[in-house]
Formats: sequence, structure tokens, C-alpha cells
Amino acid sequence: MKHPKIRYEDKVVLLSLLGAIGVWIMDAAIDAWVFGVGTFIESLITEISPHELYFRLFVLLSFFLFGTVISSTLARRKRAEERLRTALANLEDEKARSEAVIAAIPDGISIQDRNYRILYQNQVHKALVGDHLGKTCYEAYSNRTSLCPECPVARSCADGRMHTLEKTRSSERGTIHIEINSAPLRNARGEIVAGIEAVRDITEHKRFEENLKLFSTAIEEAMDGVQIVDLNGHIIYSNKAVEEIYGYSSDELTGTQVDHLNVDAGFASDEILPALREKGRWSGEVLVHHKDGHDFPIWLSTSLVNNAQGTPIAMISIIRDITSRKRSEEELNRHREQLECLVDERTSELQEANQHLQFEIAERVRMEGELARIQKLESLGLLAGGIAHDFNNLLGAIMGNISMAMIDVDPGSRAYTQLTKAESASIRAQELTQQLLTFSRGGAPVKRPTSLSAVIAEAAGFSLHGSRVLHELSLPADLWAVDADEGQMMQVFSNILINADQAMPDGGIIRIVGENVNIGERDAPPLKAGRYVKVTISDEGTGIPKEHLPKIFDPYFTTKQKGSGLGLAATFSIIRRHDGHITVTSELGKGAQFSLFLPASESKAAPPSRAGKIAQGSGRVLIMDDDADMRDTTADMLTRLGYTVTAVSDGSEAIESYFAARESGAPFDAVIMDLTIPGGMGGQDTVARIRELDPEVKAIVSSGYSQDPIMADFQAYGFKGMVSKPYRIRELGEVVARVIKDSEPEA
Repeated sequence: MKHPKIRYEDKVVLLSLLGAIGVWIMDAAIDAWVFGVGTFIESLITEISPHELYFRLFVLLSFFLFGTVISSTLARRKRAEERLRTALANLEDEKARSEAVIAAIPDGISIQDRNYRILYQNQVHKALVGDHLGKTCYEAYSNRTSLCPECPVARSCADGRMHTLEKTRSSERGTIHIEINSAPLRNARGEIVAGIEAVRDITEHKRFEENLKLFSTAIEEAMDGVQIVDLNGHIIYSNKAVEEIYGYSSDELTGTQVDHLNVDAGFASDEILPALREKGRWSGEVLVHHKDGHDFPIWLSTSLVNNAQGTPIAMISIIRDITSRKRSEEELNRHREQLECLVDERTSELQEANQHLQFEIAERVRMEGELARIQKLESLGLLAGGIAHDFNNLLGAIMGNISMAMIDVDPGSRAYTQLTKAESASIRAQELTQQLLTFSRGGAPVKRPTSLSAVIAEAAGFSLHGSRVLHELSLPADLWAVDADEGQMMQVFSNILINADQAMPDGGIIRIVGENVNIGERDAPPLKAGRYVKVTISDEGTGIPKEHLPKIFDPYFTTKQKGSGLGLAATFSIIRRHDGHITVTSELGKGAQFSLFLPASESKAAPPSRAGKIAQGSGRVLIMDDDADMRDTTADMLTRLGYTVTAVSDGSEAIESYFAARESGAPFDAVIMDLTIPGGMGGQDTVARIRELDPEVKAIVSSGYSQDPIMADFQAYGFKGMVSKPYRIRELGEVVARVIKDSEPEA
């Protein structure tokens, strides 16, 4: 038969009772001893015989010995009582400390008995799963009538080991991920009497892991080599491209000194590291070893990586094999030398031909530099485009909600002023995103006949507002229109004007001159012959050093402490995408002059649009966007405009919803399709599928980035309209209202 266990409180009561009984018995013994000693002494006073006297003395000695034993016993009892009281006090203190420690642990802690009944929960545990003291864990947490199959506490009670389990749980803030760790709780005899459970919210950790995995995959699959090196020059990480460039596997490279890969073993120590310490970055050509033994050139761009405190912790390098480019350069140089020899051998009758050849050689060198710059921009564009896409989704949600909030706020209130400032900051962030998109392959301009006079005047007024610099405009009334993306042109002129303003800290005049020009076949290579609009922007600033002129259009090249080095690089990329050309001349102390050439349009520029009331409407609209925040914000804006909205996350859901609505007799009046859906069917394929059964579908394409020129020529892909992320409620309302009202595509 199994004896029941005695609780700690019952043991204390029992010990106290036994102590009281012992005290009573001991007090009775002392009284008897005292009485006996008194009686004996009294008997000594009377006359007794010698034998009786000896007997009584023996008895007296016995009493004294008995008294000594009793006294010693009493002393030991008092000491034992004192120790018991001290032990009980220590036990209470230890219990209080243990409870305080458990309460202070940031994880949720609970204790369950062998029947899985909850005996204890700290405050964190109650906040995570609720107060369930006295209930079984499967009743409280899973609404079950029996133990959960994967219960970690049950496994710990069964095998005496620690166990871990990850689960998802619904909460007020949505689905959260939790991690449960369990361990057995043993008594002094080593028996498992309960289980202890620690619960931790790992939602942010899981989200961080997913983002880190995405970033790692992007780096691993990058076309250029990416390498991370510690501050002592040892390689920490190399992606696949580095393996292909050097021939070594990632494992072989890890831990290797970078100097061992360089033909010049001291180059990194003598050149690269000093530049990194001074400027934080270095780029240039390096000759390195391949695993098969041959040497080859690479272009290396490296920079320091700092921690949150600004302390350097590592170096990151972008590596590109330029063997083919070097061969082309050598071949070009060889041809140039041959041509120069031939020219030197010609007579004076061939001087004109000689001049022409020299011109071609110089132009080839210049075009080679332009090709190198374009290659840099395209490489940067792969990364920039992806960043801009994600950022535009976030920015779209911000700008959309701000524009809706401004509708509900009194224009004269402080809140409206603050919202206006927030919207302005968002627009500046949008401009930065447009800078990034300019580098990406998908940043194709959305061209329309545009008046450069209006764009230049607006850019000058905005960029030079509050400046000490004056500007003079000389823009003829008959200046030809150009086929251009107005937003990108605004970006071009703003970048140049801001640079000119910063070059004149003490004030001055910026002169902007526009003119119509006709370019012949050999007038201004690499432009094709034809009609162009030429814009010249001159300043009176400090000028550009001669050695810096070839680099000013390179990404991240800047001589300013607060400059990003993206402005002129973006300007160069935009002009190139518009089939134009840009040149710069400068002398130190005499300012700089930028000349822009843009092909003239065969059409007249459309009159500028005027902002009126926000276009309201009615009807049913289907939204497809993989980003939840952007999807919800767009739905809220359309609802505010009077539309009934259905939102889905990918193309399959969109197709199903679209045709289900048609069959129910309540079809959608318009659909808004996100162009890029990672891992799913995007807007282009979705609209093509819908058009197979409904050629009259009124679809609007929406995107912040795409590698295809769909945004620039959306009509060719079956769309009736286009909105670029991020957009505000006014822009969205105008496009949706127009598409629903008129099935003809936007001009």
C-alpha cells in the first residue's frame, strides 16, 4: 500500500505538537527530582542509623546525577528548538527569494503536478496565455479533454529530460510564435514530483530569421563576388560568385589571409587598409591568384562594416573578374598603337585622315569609360531595384494613410500642419526611392510629351527655395517639347541645381539657358542626328578639380561630407535612358557648366494638370498585392472614395475572385494588380489569364519596381491605367475613376 505524502505545512504542525509534549514530560521530571532532593535533605536532619545514612547519601548522589542528565537534556532541547526556528526562518527566506527570482524572469514560467494541473504561474506566463491556476494544461491552453500528443511537460515527466516545442498561438496582435521549454522538478529523493515549463514569445526572432534567410539568399546568388573579411585580414564568408572567380571552394577560402590570394602579398597592408582607415572605403584593380595557378585581374570595392556604436568590426568586398575587360583594353591599346604608327608613316596629304583617326581613338576611349560607368550602374541596379521595391510598399502605406488622415482633419489645425510636414517628408523619401530606381533595370521612364520649361521652373523654385543663390532663366517660348518622364526630369534638374547651390556657399547666380538645336551625324557623338533640346546650367561656384571630372557621374563618388554620391549618377542614368547626353566642363575657381541634350518630341506637351477635388466614385474594385500593409491601405483609400473593395494576395486568388464575382451577377468594375508577386503569379500573367475569358477587363497595373518595361508601356500588356507606388488617395482616385468611366487606355 502506498503511503500518502505529508505536506510541508503538516510536517511543521506535527513537529510543534511533539515539541510541546516533550516539554511537558521534561517539566514533570524536573519537579519530581526537586521534590525527591528536598525530602532527602529533610530526612538527613532527623536522627538515622549509619546504614540508613549511607543509603540516603547514595540516593542523594543518584538524584544529583539524574539532575545533571536532565539539565544537559534541557540545554540540548533548547539548542535544537533554536536551530529549528532558524531553519524554518531560512526556509521561508529561501522560498521568498525563489519566488522573487521566478517572478523576475522575462520568460513565462509555470509549474504543473504529475496530473498536469497548474500549480503556479508568474506574471509573464499569465500575460502570454492567461491566468489558469488550478486547471489542467490541456483544458487551459488547448481546450482539450485529454493530454496533448506533443506535450513537452509530459515527455519531461516520463524520461526526466528537458524538451522543447515551438507552436503558434492567436493573440490580440495576430498570430504569434512561442517556444516552450520543459524540465522535470524533483524532490530531495530524486523523484519527479512536477514539471516546470518556460514559455517565450519568439515572434520577432522568427521574423528576423526569415528576413536574414532572404538577405543571405540574395547575397549568395549575387552575380558579383561578395566577401566578408575580419579586421585581421582573414576571410569569414564568400558567396558562390567568389568560388567561381577564384576556383576555391568557400570552405577553402574561410580563414585564409586575403594577402595570400594577392600577387603582391603586401598590397592589402600597404594600400587598401590605410585607405580604409582614412576614408572607410577603397576600390581599384588588384592582381590575384587563381587556384589553377594563373594570375588574373579583379576590380575590388571594399568598405568597413561598423557596429551600432560606430566601431569597425569587419570589411565587406564586392569582387568582379575583369579579365575580359582587360583583354579588350589591351586589344584596343594594341590597335591604337598600330593606328598611331600608320598615322606617323603617312605624308602630309593624309593629315586630314590622321585627324579623323585621332578623333575616333579619343572617342573610343571616352566610350570605353562610359561603358565602364554603365556596367557599374547596372551592377548597383540589381541591389537598388529590390530595395526600392520593398521600400515603396512601406512608403505607399505611409503616404496613403497620411493622405486619408488629411481629409478628416481641419486644414487650419495643428494636426493638419503636422500631417502636411509628414507628407512632405514622405515625398522626399519617395525622391530617394526614385534615385535608387534610376539605377535598376526596371526603372524605365514613363515618357510623355513634356515641356522642359515648366519642369525647369518648378525644379528651380523648389530646389533653391530659401537659398542665398539667385537663378536666371532663359527659356524661349518656342522651346520644343521632349518625350520624357516628368518626374525623372524633375530629379535631373534638382540634382544639378542643388550641386550648384552647394558650390556657392556665399551666394551667386545660376544661369539656365534652353535652346533648340539640330545635331548632325558628326556634331556631338554619341548622339544620333536629329532635333534636340539643349539645356545649359552654369554656376559661379568653386569648380571641379580636373582629376575629379571623369568620376563625378560614378555611383557614391562625392567630395561632400553630407553627400550620398547618388545625385549625379542618377542624373547620368536618367539622361541615358531618355536617349540623351550630358557633358560637364569646369575650372577651379570659375564654376561649372552642365550641358544636357534630349531628343525633341514630335508631339506638343500636354497642359499641366490642376489639382481639384478628390475624385469620388462607386463600383466594385478587386485589389491584388502581396504586401499586407499596402493591400490594406489601398483598400481603405478606395473605401473612402466610395468603392466596394475585395483584396487578395496573389494571382490565383485574383482569378478565382474575379470569375466568381462574374458568375454571381456582381462583377468587378476594375482590378488593381501588383506587377511583382514573389513566389506567385504577378499582375502581367494574371491579367493575361483573365483577358482570355474577359477581354474587356479594366485592369490597372501598380508597382514600385519591375525588370520589365511594363510601367512605361502598360497598354501593350492589356492594362487600362497605371499607378506608381507610392501613391496618394488623390492619384489613386483619379486613375480608378477614369478607368471605370472610360474603357479607352490612357494616352
